[in-house]
Amino acid sequence: MRFQDKIIYTIIYGFMWTLGGLPQSWRVGMAHAIARIWYNLDRRHRVLAEKNLAMVFPEKSEKQIRSLVFDVFRHWGEMFFEIGWGLHLNGRNIYNHLSPEGLENLSRAYLKKKGVILITGHIGTWEILPACLEKIKLPNNTIYRTMDFKPLDAFFLRARTRLGANMIPLRNSVEKIHDRLNRGESIAIFIDQNANTKNGTLIHFMGCDAYASKGPALLSLATEAAVVPALIAREGKRYKMIFYPEIPLIRTGNPEEDIRINTQRYNNAIEVMVRRYPEQWLWMHDRWKTRKQ
Repeated sequence: MRFQDKIIYTIIYGFMWTLGGLPQSWRVGMAHAIARIWYNLDRRHRVLAEKNLAMVFPEKSEKQIRSLVFDVFRHWGEMFFEIGWGLHLNGRNIYNHLSPEGLENLSRAYLKKKGVILITGHIGTWEILPACLEKIKLPNNTIYRTMDFKPLDAFFLRARTRLGANMIPLRNSVEKIHDRLNRGESIAIFIDQNANTKNGTLIHFMGCDAYASKGPALLSLATEAAVVPALIAREGKRYKMIFYPEIPLIRTGNPEEDIRINTQRYNNAIEVMVRRYPEQWLWMHDRWKTRKQ
């Protein structure tokens, strides 16, 4: 980084570290206040979230949808402070706030010694997932997109790797991913965002047609690594780290159908997470942007 970028990075890190050190009641109160301002000012994302939620939950009234949208904004307000709070976590105190569920699912997947693909989404307190995976002493890697703003990219990279987790930039990552899986390690991949028709396949998600990335299915078909859905969700003042049962790989003999079926099954798992914690998903993302041709 350039010298001025290092200065900006230091300011960002110090600011987030300070916010994260505030008492939890302060962080939550400030987060909710910011969320209310954000909700009122950001009409574009508010309307998009309302449209998405009304499409997925047609049984809900307009009042219920608006209330849920505000809860979504409030969740992301809390997430902002939790990123700073995560800088204060370490190997000794992280489980003071965390309850694991389904660790046996992850253990069984590792015992196959073909690597593990952890599929997750932008749901819950996902920013601390790499640190939590490192705590359970299972070698893990997370795929991420680099940011154009170098100081912010450096901050998130430091926040995600400070407890030992390894981050792999998405660009030119195929060889590294295969290498890590061949070593029997895990790869965490976020699969819940919109994909274009070239890189995606048509599936059914949350009751609506959507395009999803082919990447995880192609990777699983090529390596036979176990696929395990995972997330960290906020429950009151604590957090739950959940590992769902492995999703068995389906082979039909038709390569395109294999991609579609397995991609559908992986996104079914994401749907289970979203329906369990609807207020903690990124409804402001235009998930259904790519339309059926």
